[in-house]
Formats: sequence, structure tokens, C-alpha cells
Amino acid sequence: MVDLSTIAKVTGNNPTSFIQLAETYDYPSKVYICLQDPKTNDPSVWGTTTLCFSKKFHD
Repeated sequence: MVDLSTIAKVTGNNPTSFIQLAETYDYPSKVYICLQDPKTNDPSVWGTTTLCFSKKFHD
């Protein structure tokens, strides 16, 4: 099971839908935004690695 509590703290609710923006061979390996982010004009960007599912790297 993936722990999405970090994303839930930012969005204010349980995140369920994401859009993958990019995939790379470097850090982060995949980049997402959460569709439930309250800042629809400038949502937080989340990255994944093999060690960490949700690391916020742009606010």
C-alpha cells in the first residue's frame, strides 16, 4: 500500500487522481500533479523515485 498522507496534507483531502507529466531516467523518475490540489492554476508538483513515492519538489 502506498502512503499518500504527505499529499493529503497539501490537498486537504484524500488524493485519488493524478496526471503523469513526465518520465525520466534521472531524479525524479516520474512527475505528477494531483487533480484534487486546491491550487488549480499552480498545483504542487510531485516526484517519485524507487525509494520514495511522493516527494514534493515544486510548490
